[in-house]
Amino acid sequence: MSDKGDNYEVYEVTYKGRVVYIGAGQSGRSAHAKSGASHNVKLNELFFKDAENMKVLVLREGLSQEEALESEKEFIMASQPEFNITHNKKTKFRKYTV
Repeated sequence: MSDKGDNYEVYEVTYKGRVVYIGAGQSGRSAHAKSGASHNVKLNELFFKDAENMKVLVLREGLSQEEALESEKEFIMASQPEFNITHNKKTKFRKYTV
C-alpha cells in the first residue's frame, strides 16, 4: 500500500461455491461477512444457518476508496450475486434456501 488512502479491498462471499455477495470497504471489512452482524440481512441469515459452507475471498486490495467502489460495481455487474441489491439487474432478493 502506497499511502493511507490505499487501504480498501473488494471481496466476495460464496456459498457452496456460488457467489452470493460482493462487497468493498477498508482493509479487513471482509471479516464482517462471517460475523453474523453484517448490514446485509441475507448474509446474517446464511451465517446462522450454515456458516461452514460460506467462504470469503479478498479479490483486490490496496485500492483507493474510489477504485474499490468501481471494482465492486464491476464484480457485481459481472456475477449478479443474489444478496447484492445495488448494481444488480436481477430481482432484489429472491428466495434463497440453505
